[in-house]
Amino acid sequence: MPRSHDIVAAVDVGAGSGAKLGLFDVGPDGDAPRLIAESDVPVARYGGSPETMADALAGALRALATGIQEAAPGLGAVGIACPGLFKSDGTAITVSNLGFLSGASLPSVLGERLNVPLAIANDADAGGLAEWALAREEILYWILGGGWGGAWVSADGRVMFPSVDWDGNDSSLHPANEPGYAVPLEKDALARVFAEENDERASFNGFEDILRRDLGDGALSGPCGDKGSIRAETLVSGPGRVRVFRAFLEAGPTCDDALTPEEERALEGLADAGAVVTALGERGMAAAVRTDRVFGQALGEAGAKVIAAAERDGCPRGAPVHVAGGPAKALHLFGPDAEERLRAKGFSNRLLPSRVEAEGRNANLLGAAVMAMGLVREP
Repeated sequence: MPRSHDIVAAVDVGAGSGAKLGLFDVGPDGDAPRLIAESDVPVARYGGSPETMADALAGALRALATGIQEAAPGLGAVGIACPGLFKSDGTAITVSNLGFLSGASLPSVLGERLNVPLAIANDADAGGLAEWALAREEILYWILGGGWGGAWVSADGRVMFPSVDWDGNDSSLHPANEPGYAVPLEKDALARVFAEENDERASFNGFEDILRRDLGDGALSGPCGDKGSIRAETLVSGPGRVRVFRAFLEAGPTCDDALTPEEERALEGLADAGAVVTALGERGMAAAVRTDRVFGQALGEAGAKVIAAAERDGCPRGAPVHVAGGPAKALHLFGPDAEERLRAKGFSNRLLPSRVEAEGRNANLLGAAVMAMGLVREP
């Protein structure tokens, strides 16, 4: 029967529908934490302050723990995964869509209510820890979603160069931890890739026009305001992949590029558009196939810069890259081009589909549990 300090809690803070909560048995050394109970807190219960949010989370965690009271009279620690940037003491610099948390320390406020140690981290770091918990080796972790997040996790489970205490300067961010935001893609090189794939019917200018419509003129500059590049995540992300596809269609679709009315409607919104592009690519539609060749080459180009930065700072050569997120479901379509570009740059790293997602686990929740596990096992 587990002891009280063998049970930890995890919180996956969401700004959309709400927070997901989990209780985990940390088990013996070398095993990933095992989920034993879960629940959620709707965003409507957050209230409008750190205190009301902490009240809601603390109450839900206590209720969740009620069912295991005989086996575990208390929690050992709590880990929190949250979309945002933090100081090293856990104070939030900014949290996506939860402005009231800025300048507050959710671990401190929630810790006062639960009287246990707490840790908080960006959700991409948590996802990396979740992958590490299954792989148990040095890894790079890339999550492709609304942007491109990442983490470099050491063989002993430490997130290397997390973006804590950020001073607001792009050059202060380590590429392994903020690949999509901190890594540039040079416009001239991208223009050549677009031209090669489109027989001159589409150009990078078409992609830029779509990018401008989506995000404004500011998106046409790369890190540190560089006008000769774009931030990698404006292309290497879920929305970015759809932008590439739309650029090819707008340049002059062929008869192979005909869409059904249902597909056209799905492509109007980002929620389902990526899955449509994947389905079209699998059936060989010209614009979709070209999209994934461009996407793969861009990922390889930017990924080489991420890997080079990690290797300069001690990451083992050839460390596997675990890829997660919505676009990762199309890894079989764009992955070969990405790996080919990596090899052309001198890197042998393999791109592997996320083990966490393959097993149907919540990466943020599992990663938060790994953080809490580290707290209970600290000497």
